[in-house]
Amino acid sequence: MPDRRHALLPLLFALLACAPKDDTPDTDTATSDATTGAAADGCAYIVGKTFRSVDMLECGPGPNGPVLCNWELKFTDATFTYSYSDLYDSGPYTCADGVVTAQNHGGTVDSEGGAVTWDEVAFVVAP
Repeated sequence: MPDRRHALLPLLFALLACAPKDDTPDTDTATSDATTGAAADGCAYIVGKTFRSVDMLECGPGPNGPVLCNWELKFTDATFTYSYSDLYDSGPYTCADGVVTAQNHGGTVDSEGGAVTWDEVAFVVAP
């Protein structure tokens, strides 16, 4: 009679290889790091979020004049993307004590109110 214990080992290894891995950072050990964008202070709030302008703003010319839309602002842990008017900008940012700074752009974070002010335009978390 063949030994079947060894026949199950490849199946076990295959299942373990396919198991999901938890690559999320441990937020309990996060520290402030103004060089990478995200920080343990109020700045961590913006990471991974999309914000839309509170007001409808000009997005470019249409056949009957200017077209209005919500501008959009997104943050990763180190970069931002900003769609405003008919323009798009992205790049690295730093954040410390709720103040976000990027080349040619910047603003403040209100994590309690769920808002960001960016280039003097009010943004809230997108639904």
